[in-house]
Amino acid sequence: GVQTCALPILREEFAREGKLSAAYHPMSRPAEAEAEAVNRMCYLAYCAGEAPLYIVHLSSKAGLKEVMNARERGQKHFGVETCPQYLTLTKEAACGLLGKVNPPLHSREDNERLWKGIADGSIKTMGTDNVPVTKEKRFEFYAVLADIRSHCKPYQDGTRGNADKLGCLLQRLDEFKKLKQY
Repeated sequence: GVQTCALPILREEFAREGKLSAAYHPMSRPAEAEAEAVNRMCYLAYCAGEAPLYIVHLSSKAGLKEVMNARERGQKHFGVETCPQYLTLTKEAACGLLGKVNPPLHSREDNERLWKGIADGSIKTMGTDNVPVTKEKRFEFYAVLADIRSHCKPYQDGTRGNADKLGCLLQRLDEFKKLKQY
């Protein structure tokens, strides 16, 4: 995904305050940061003479709004990708460390807006964020957190279970179609 200049500042602030558990991960990387980064990347591509751009791991309605703004300005040469976790899971799911992905999970409202982005063609591709690490190994990485100065990389991000993602995605698509009559 794209990164914003605000994230290192937020991570340092959270580390100083001792907010290092996985529960703080979404708060240290808010959707507004993704939106700012998407806006900046679209603008830089525009300034470079409509340079091709591929936005990966779009996770929020705020980020998608910036995509729509760029398209309304006439930008055409960019693609947008999201991942199954941003369509099926929320930050409220209480997955703890196992749900720590970058960008982080957001709200059900964000899920719904991303589904609409797929339906209207704003989001063209689906990617994965597969990190085939056992649950035990992930918790082992988490245990070294006390020795890490920042909230940046104390443990591996990403999700496991590529074999299950398509099934979950198709089930959620069916639910979405029933709810939204697409």
